[in-house]
Amino acid sequence: MNIKKHILALISLITATVTADADIIVQPDTLKAGDTYRLIFVTEGTIDATSDDLVTYQEFARTQANSVPELSALKVEWHPVVSVSSYGKNQDARNVIWANPVGATPDPSPSAGFFTLAGEQIAKDNEDLWSGSIAAPVNMTQSGKTVDGAEQIVWTGTQKTGWAAKEALGKFPDGKTGRGSATTKEGGWLNAGTKPSKKEHSIYVISDIITVTN
Repeated sequence: MNIKKHILALISLITATVTADADIIVQPDTLKAGDTYRLIFVTEGTIDATSDDLVTYQEFARTQANSVPELSALKVEWHPVVSVSSYGKNQDARNVIWANPVGATPDPSPSAGFFTLAGEQIAKDNEDLWSGSIAAPVNMTQSGKTVDGAEQIVWTGTQKTGWAAKEALGKFPDGKTGRGSATTKEGGWLNAGTKPSKKEHSIYVISDIITVTN
């Protein structure tokens, strides 16, 4: 009897962790013509954190986004939300995704609101994105699956401020890399400790700025 209860509890946990596919929202209904926004999701596919070449993660991000017709049809560039250490120099996530806040060096980037594929706004602009927490977890994948309950590990190599963590991707290929969690909206969404670099996990992917046309 105890074994049966244990199995049922395990099945319940698994069911609560990942929901079925839902329709993704590529244009939030709270916006009007002329408004700008960016989309962000957590990948269903996984990748290790051993490469010190940003292109590796850029190509992975594009492939994940463009595997979904609704996202591919937007005709925008997709960026990995990662910081990479290459030849002793950091490529910080805030620069990789073109989301430098006002007053930043290099020059600040054009700003827009950030939305998940569930239509939830996580930040109103670049400054808000790196404020230390976000308004909602980035827990929906490109195909509409939602990670809920259990922790979802995400490679970031990034501090909550958008600068590279000391364990940026590619820096310690035989060691550990900085990671976040897709099930939290606190600072841990970007910086929740480290995991072995050779393990494969998801990453966050973010779009270029999109303008509402109708």
